[in-house]
Amino acid sequence: MANHCYNTITITGNEAELETLHKLLTKEENYIDFEHVLKREIPFGEIYDIVGTKWFTPDIELGDGELKLYGDSAWSPPVPLFEALAKTYTSLKVTMNFEEPGMGFGGELDIDSSGTEVLFEGSYWQYMAYLDY
Repeated sequence: MANHCYNTITITGNEAELETLHKLLTKEENYIDFEHVLKREIPFGEIYDIVGTKWFTPDIELGDGELKLYGDSAWSPPVPLFEALAKTYTSLKVTMNFEEPGMGFGGELDIDSSGTEVLFEGSYWQYMAYLDY
């Protein structure tokens, strides 16, 4: 059984790109269909490298010029998924916060079409202290 990594993801950008991404992400009711979102077949043995996790089950909200995702992924945050999406939808800026107390890590990233900036990455307790300041 996977450890659950909790993710809070906020995406801003062009309204049309946000709406397109929202439709892709919400095709299935209780999970994200990675192959549908990335528009490619993903061999099961490569899913972790391509997406960063085996599954991601967020609640998804679109409103006020933002797309917000809150939910669990398996073992680690879906960073490669959102790096790929930021390259496809170039107006988007992704802010990702993640925490995994079972394995003891957490962090905050900014992702856009030019790459990923690590704002904080450390142990779970260091991350909790970072959030307090």
